[in-house]
Amino acid sequence: MDLDRARWRLVQSDCVQGTCPYFSTGPAAVVDARTSLVSVIPGRSSVQAVEAFLEPAFVAHHSGVWKGSHEWSGSGAAADCDADGVPDEGAGLLCAIHPEWWSRPGTMSCDTLSGVLACDQAVAPEAQLGSRRVPGLERMAVAGRTMYMLVSDRLVSVDVSDPFSPAVIDRLYLGGRGRDLEVVSRDRIVVAADSGLVVVDVADDGTLTRFSRIPTCGRAVSVDVSGDDVYFLTPLGVGRAPLSGEPASPELFSLLLPVSSYDWELVPVDPGRCWVMSAVAEAACRWFDCPADDYRPLEAAGDTLYFPALRHLMVIDASADTLDLAADLGLEARLVEMRRHESLIYANASDSTTVAIDISASLAPVIIGEHSVSGWVDGLWDSGASLLRLSGDVIEVAVEVEP
Repeated sequence: MDLDRARWRLVQSDCVQGTCPYFSTGPAAVVDARTSLVSVIPGRSSVQAVEAFLEPAFVAHHSGVWKGSHEWSGSGAAADCDADGVPDEGAGLLCAIHPEWWSRPGTMSCDTLSGVLACDQAVAPEAQLGSRRVPGLERMAVAGRTMYMLVSDRLVSVDVSDPFSPAVIDRLYLGGRGRDLEVVSRDRIVVAADSGLVVVDVADDGTLTRFSRIPTCGRAVSVDVSGDDVYFLTPLGVGRAPLSGEPASPELFSLLLPVSSYDWELVPVDPGRCWVMSAVAEAACRWFDCPADDYRPLEAAGDTLYFPALRHLMVIDASADTLDLAADLGLEARLVEMRRHESLIYANASDSTTVAIDISASLAPVIIGEHSVSGWVDGLWDSGASLLRLSGDVIEVAVEVEP
């Protein structure tokens, strides 16, 4: 780097401790090969003499911007912000520090000024807000500029290119009340309904066509897809079926029954007889404490399933020709919503508490603490043009206002 021939520019005189990122241990001069502009930046070891070093401060500043007043770096559970040789607990967790619901989550990252973990969530942009009540709305999901809603016994596709003037594209009758939905791809959706699983084809223009229906040994209350398999929960059981074709029964199905207050048993059931067994078990739950519910969150990560049952998190190994109960994680309260991001599950409980669960060892999950993104867990969707969320039967929308 030829500093004599480089062009220097003084951008601002307030580049002091914490407002310039640390690129090196000691002071550094960095040249932009495209513009030949040079940045003079304090190093981390310059903390004690930073005031004297930055008189004046030269900073090259063109198209890029800093994320706030600090440099944020590091991710993953093994981050070591203070270089003490001990991984910092909570690194990589999604986080929120701003109250606006339309704030996209940040990440717990290394703050080079303080040398500790901090949330790097950006300030919520100024936004135009709106809302619309949809009677009978159960669940929703957004894929691109299309929103899919479960309204009573129908799946509805809606164009949200203009979120303040949404346009209904199509409606599909499900044959029973819709409970949950999973957007598999741009052209495929799976719905859990009282009538079973309904696999839906989505055309380019958003029109809906039923591809197949998969029986589920009773009403399906939640669904998730992993690879070529679709997994589902009924009020008392868990099953697996192929995503393609139209099978006469699930490939696998097991009843989840409490043996005691702390122990559970997964009982395999012949899929051809599972309707009868499910009906008997659901009737028995009128006298016993069973995990029956209208909806329970389900996360499928590869061949491992995670879902709550009362104050427990069930971990199911589905890698073989059976569904095996691999672990049963005790909880302080019942989980009502879950959302997976990378190797972590973020969950909201019925008592308004939160829990973050590390599933990097898939069959041996570990609770690593609480989280601060309960709004994101409940459902925050980014359509590109807007952010949307569901609150009861009200859809709220926020559109960023251009500065």
